[in-house]
Amino acid sequence: MRACRFATVFGAIVALLGAGRTSGAQTKSANSDQMERPEVRSLALSGVRSVDRDELTQSIATTASRCKSFLLTVFCPLTHSDRIWEKRYLDRTELRRDVLRIRVFYWVRGYRQAAVDTSVVSKGDDQVAVTFKITEGSPTLVRAVHVNQADSVLTTAQVERVVSVDSGKPFNLIELDSSVARIRLVLQDKGYADARVDTATAIDTAARTAEATIRVTPRWITHVGTITVTGNKSVSERTIRNSLSFHTGDLFRRVELSTTQRRLYESGLFQRAAITAPRGQDSIRNVEVSVTEAAPRLARVSGGFNTFDFIQVDGRFTHNNFFGGARRLDAVATLGNLFAESLNGSQIGGLIGFQDITEDVVGDASAFLDPTYNASADFTQPWFLSPKNSAGFGVFAYRRMAPSVFVERGEGANVSFTRDIMDRVPVSLTYRFELTGVIAGDVYYCVNYGVCDPQTIAALRERQRLAPVSLIANVNRQNDPLEPRRGYTAEARLDHASAYTGSSFRYNSVYAEGAVYRPIGARSVLAFHSRVGFVRALESTRLATGAGEDLSGDILHPRTRLYAGGARSVRGVGENQLGPRVLTLPASKLAVICPELSGEAVATCDLSRVDSSGNALADRDFTPRPLGGRALIEGSVEYRFPIWRALYGATFVDGALLGQGSLQSATKGAGTIAPGIGIRYRSAVGPIRVDVGLNPALSEDLSVITEIPAANGQGQIVQLTNQWKYNPTGGASGITGVMRRLTLHLSIGEAY
Repeated sequence: MRACRFATVFGAIVALLGAGRTSGAQTKSANSDQMERPEVRSLALSGVRSVDRDELTQSIATTASRCKSFLLTVFCPLTHSDRIWEKRYLDRTELRRDVLRIRVFYWVRGYRQAAVDTSVVSKGDDQVAVTFKITEGSPTLVRAVHVNQADSVLTTAQVERVVSVDSGKPFNLIELDSSVARIRLVLQDKGYADARVDTATAIDTAARTAEATIRVTPRWITHVGTITVTGNKSVSERTIRNSLSFHTGDLFRRVELSTTQRRLYESGLFQRAAITAPRGQDSIRNVEVSVTEAAPRLARVSGGFNTFDFIQVDGRFTHNNFFGGARRLDAVATLGNLFAESLNGSQIGGLIGFQDITEDVVGDASAFLDPTYNASADFTQPWFLSPKNSAGFGVFAYRRMAPSVFVERGEGANVSFTRDIMDRVPVSLTYRFELTGVIAGDVYYCVNYGVCDPQTIAALRERQRLAPVSLIANVNRQNDPLEPRRGYTAEARLDHASAYTGSSFRYNSVYAEGAVYRPIGARSVLAFHSRVGFVRALESTRLATGAGEDLSGDILHPRTRLYAGGARSVRGVGENQLGPRVLTLPASKLAVICPELSGEAVATCDLSRVDSSGNALADRDFTPRPLGGRALIEGSVEYRFPIWRALYGATFVDGALLGQGSLQSATKGAGTIAPGIGIRYRSAVGPIRVDVGLNPALSEDLSVITEIPAANGQGQIVQLTNQWKYNPTGGASGITGVMRRLTLHLSIGEAY
């Protein structure tokens, strides 16, 4: 480390001497430099080939004038008002220093012969264009890297994994220092808190080669000494000590300190949690835990409205130290669809028009006008028998709906046990028992449950039990939760529901999801994402739900099916629109071309028919409904790159295959590969994402179902004998056809 710092300083001195000669020719005197303050209208760096241009630009002080915000970009070419234009002026002293900064930037990255010249060209009254002309020169290459250990503490594989200075590449001092830091961290995780790691370099200036030697001296094993807790007032010291993943006499490991610090923050009890271990005796490290407490109770109430859900209010209450011991209580309640009966289909002041959510309902529509709710209370006991364990219990009740489609009501409870088997690798065992029921027309059951006969639908309308046992494992190694640039995440889940768990819907499912992030240069990222899932209903579901043994095919609850497509899946299609689908057609639309048909005879209507008035069906008359599937394979790759300041671009290719739909006449699997582009704007709440995906599919033959009134006043499902060739472009060609194949997604946060 000392050798590296000395080399860096020495290089800076050399560059400074050279910069003095260049800077002297650019200005008359220091005083006159400070008097001249022209605006920098443009800044260019020419000759940059081997380093990241954005990173180099950020390392210098000279910058060009620019818009104050991305949102004002469209106005900046029209005016240079100070309100929207951030003016930057030329400081000739800093310009001379920037020459030094650029040379040092190259020097520490192995380009020790880099030369820099500047050009300042007038662009009008008090405006200039600045150009840095860079000649990189030949790099000094790494000839060899030696790692010498006083004791063989590190394996060869560990050394190769942490040392990033490779033979044949430019001699990068930043990579050398990073390698030293990673070696020290590995040693500290092995208990060698006082390990010494030194470096020595040998440079052959004539041959432009370098050798680096890293000397590793582990010294002695260190153990935890006394543990002192300070700063706590209402939170007991015992509660804090229960969160510690180390005790007096344990091996002193850096990872245990960071794990404990994270647990203290995650408890919500502390604004600050600092863990320090000042050097003491050679083999003992005393630990000091210093905390600053936060308010243990948090409450929030909010409200709003929209044209579908009418008036909504919600509240949340959190107690982070419920009955002491850092026990956590979360209570959430949401009320929606308020005043729906009076607001449904109404206008307010001619500006706000509320949707008529009962327009397409066959039969009694009053259920869609009642309030909806979602309430839950969850209790979590951290450090259950061990700092690595936590246990939870919760109760919930809900009534939710999709306007004109279904109303679902349910209540139940859940219990869970979680253990951290490794650092940031929790494994949870969860049991959730729920009584659920759905009020909907026959079309909903036909599409979502895969059964269309009235007797089976009547059985499924009864309250059913959904009670799976789930085993879930997660690992998170990404470096940033909002905008990850490196690392990976993974999740695996196993679900089982049967008579032993008390479930009416009985099934087994396996699901896995993962993402990998790799930095490209200083600011670009290459990201990969995949999902794999499989679900299979048990035959006993037919009897348990009352559907009967004679029913062919599987019965799966819609929430257990697999879906693909949307803003976080295949972005070339709409939400859940990839895979097996069926078209629904309102009976009123069908009556236009087949008015003489009634009852079940509607099934024989020729969908391509044109009546005497020229009326015919079009793609816009049909609504595609996803059927879900039982087997899913999905993958995506995305390249994210900087465009300007906080604005980033992305190109991606998504693909998936989803099969085994629930409607027997349309159970064939379906898949697609969809390319697309997008932009991201980095905001305080995360990246604001706009993606546009291209749907390569032109048309698809889909089954059609409709719902007609029956003699008892309820709806009756009719599946038409003819299929419809559904084309999302509406038959348009050329540019119009391409534009209709584009799917736009606007959201906050990366897709993965």
